[in-house]
Formats: sequence, C-alpha cells, structure tokens
Amino acid sequence: MFNGACCPGKATTRQIMVGGQQVGIAFLDQIIEKALASEGASEEELKAILLRELKIFNYVPSSAEDEYLHGIWEGFVKERSRRSERG
Repeated sequence: MFNGACCPGKATTRQIMVGGQQVGIAFLDQIIEKALASEGASEEELKAILLRELKIFNYVPSSAEDEYLHGIWEGFVKERSRRSERG
C-alpha cells in the first residue's frame, strides 16, 4: 500500500494538464487505481471518487476544481482504455 497524507514517506508525483499548465499530482497512480477498482460505478461516481482522492493527497483550490477534475479524468480514461486494449 502507500502512505496517506498524514503519514511520512516519499510520494510519487506525476504531471497532468490543469487549465493549460503542467501540475504535479502526488499519488496519481493510486488515485486512478482507486477509481478503476470501482467497477460498475457511473461516470459521475467515478469523477466524485477521483476528486475526493485527489483532494486527500493534493491541494486543490476550490476555484480550480473543475480544471483539476478535467485533467485527472483524462488520465483516468487513458489508463482505463489502455487496460481494456490489453484485455
């Protein structure tokens, strides 16, 4: 497993596009993994999971929530598609 926001440890950080800017997101792989594990969830439910998990490990300004959600959603869709192509 990985360390939570309250626990010391080295966070893995990956970049996503947020409002036209590259932004580093801590624990991005784990956040996406959590949503991928929610089989049968609707798109709205998946987006809620992604945003909730994103906010646990990263600062997300309320004024930029939509941009962050758009960026992480794109990463989620790409990963889900990549996995479905592998079978």
